[in-house]
Amino acid sequence: PTPEKLLMDPGDLPREKKTTTILTGLTGMMASIDNTSTISQGVSIGFYIEQQLTRRISVRPGLAMARHNYALDNISGGSEALGYSAPDLAGLSGATTSYEANIDVISVEVPVNFVFSILKRSRSNLFVSTGASTVIYLNQHMTSSFDNTYTKTTVDSYSGEVSYESVTTSVKIESGQEILNRVDFMGLANFSAGYSLPFGKTSHLLFEPFVQLPVKDLTSLNLRIRYGGLSMKVQF
Repeated sequence: PTPEKLLMDPGDLPREKKTTTILTGLTGMMASIDNTSTISQGVSIGFYIEQQLTRRISVRPGLAMARHNYALDNISGGSEALGYSAPDLAGLSGATTSYEANIDVISVEVPVNFVFSILKRSRSNLFVSTGASTVIYLNQHMTSSFDNTYTKTTVDSYSGEVSYESVTTSVKIESGQEILNRVDFMGLANFSAGYSLPFGKTSHLLFEPFVQLPVKDLTSLNLRIRYGGLSMKVQF
């Protein structure tokens, strides 16, 4: 007799198990502010939950504590810099010609990223991700120095000769912001690519270079800050 071939209804096929994993990691980053060439350093530690949506797409929300130090040196000023404008001096209007600042920021970042697997194997994965981050500021402290220039115009009543006299003053300011006084909702757009490889029997180690671009002005000083760096995570 001819053996009968059992046909399985496609509806009876088992679905791929959608997994949820926990990640923790350390991130080192560099930051550039506005159009300046000043580079500043920062570090963050975070915890994330990755929920698999399909075989190649996952969503990864998280929570990260970050500390940044921004150093601005010999930046050309203008009528207003970092929210500061030169006060009048003896009836003369002045302009900030240059300034320096050191800014310390402690913040909590809440990223929500979508992860797309490009080359997924049994225990390794090449992926890209994109999403956005909300930034909550716990502390903002700034120490700054401003050079203000005032120019006085004098006309000789006899010869009609015009002369100019300039005076430069320096002002140092230290300021801080109260805790939780600013939240930049979805203020950063996130882009990254990474690779995961086995780490122990059940864990994975992820190397993930990234960039973050400002969607809006950030911090209470309304700065346009860009970030780039490398994140190393362990996935359990």
